[in-house]
Amino acid sequence: MGKKTKGVNNKQTTGIDFIRAKKKVGRTIKKANNETDTTVKAKRINLPGQVLGGEGKGAAVTGRGLSMPELLNQTQHYSGRVRKDALDGIKELLQSHPACLIAAAATVVEKVAERLVDQEQVVRTAARGALKGGVLPALGANGLAPFARRLVLHVGAALTHVAPAVRRDAPAVLEALLDAAPALVGANAPAATLRHLAELLRRGDDAASSSLVSGGSGFGSGGKDGAGFDPSVNGGLSAKFGDMTAARVGAQTPSARLQLLGSCRRFLEVLVGGSTATLDSGLNGSGGRHGDHGEVVRENTWHWGG
Repeated sequence: MGKKTKGVNNKQTTGIDFIRAKKKVGRTIKKANNETDTTVKAKRINLPGQVLGGEGKGAAVTGRGLSMPELLNQTQHYSGRVRKDALDGIKELLQSHPACLIAAAATVVEKVAERLVDQEQVVRTAARGALKGGVLPALGANGLAPFARRLVLHVGAALTHVAPAVRRDAPAVLEALLDAAPALVGANAPAATLRHLAELLRRGDDAASSSLVSGGSGFGSGGKDGAGFDPSVNGGLSAKFGDMTAARVGAQTPSARLQLLGSCRRFLEVLVGGSTATLDSGLNGSGGRHGDHGEVVRENTWHWGG
């Protein structure tokens, strides 16, 4: 018998529309000439402190290229870091370009003063720095006169705030105003400021705002109206309630109380027109000068109820 050989006609060369090449392991398939590459490549470039859009805003911009209107808008941002950076930018801008405050003095003062009672410590510190290092020097004593009462009221709101941390930071703001314009601070709502400071000293900063719970409501500790008013209630709040609040929250720290005493002394000096040296000399030795018959005569004495 003859050998069987593979015929050429065994391979089907016709009648097949598509021929799929078999894939072999380890070999890559060549790409077709008409294949489209859909690969997407992306790279990230971090540029901290980049200046975008600073052109066309004039010379009054910060190092980050932000103008005063943009900084004022950012003081209302939900992020505390953005609010803090905005206040730092206001301070920087007013130190380098004090004249930019003229066009929006009322808005700048209001926006900065609102952040004095911010819930975050870093924002309050930045607001105090912007006020002390930017707004007050740019305005000056004469320019501060239209806004003195509003600033004093903001300080009073901080002194009576419900958050103890805000109340502890409030005396520093009062001292900043006293350094800038002591006469204006003493002439605007001095009685209210004295009441707030006295409440802080009497109760401690952690219970000072407890007098606002029922103050001015006309009710005593027994829950009655004016006919059953208890004489032991001060400002509509019993002393027992304030003591309980102070014991529950905690007393002042020595450093905070020392700062508060310094602020009270400074404010009283402004009211009575005295100076630190005069008060110190009056308290040395017996605490006053001697009269003709040897009696001690005290001078420059301040009475809370007088």
